Amino acid sequence: TTAINCMLALLKYDKGSIRIFGKEMEPDNYEAKRQIGIVQQNVAVFDEFTVYENIDYFCGLYINDRKKRKQLVEEAIAFVGLEDYRKIRPKKLSGGL
Repeated sequence: TTAINCMLALLKYDKGSIRIFGKEMEPDNYEAKRQIGIVQQNVAVFDEFTVYENIDYFCGLYINDRKKRKQLVEEAIAFVGLEDYRKIRPKKLSGGL
C-alpha cells in the first residue's frame, strides 16, 4: 500500500524517484494517473453491490456510454478471472480474490 501510494504521488517519500510510463511521477501528473486503475478493497467496494455492479459503478464514473461501459466491464472481469464471481457480493469473497 505504501509503495502504491508513493507511485501515485499520494504519499511523499524521502529518497529516490519514481518514473511511470517514462515520466517522473508528480502529484499533478494526471496523464499518468488516468492510465492507472486501482481499487483498494477496504475503501472502494460496496458490499451491497455484486462484483459486476461494483466494477460497472466505478467504470461509470469515467464512461457514460452504456454499451461501451458494458464492454469494458466484461473485459475487466475476464482480465482478472472473476467470471464465476460476477453475481456474488464482495463480502462473500476472500480479500485476495
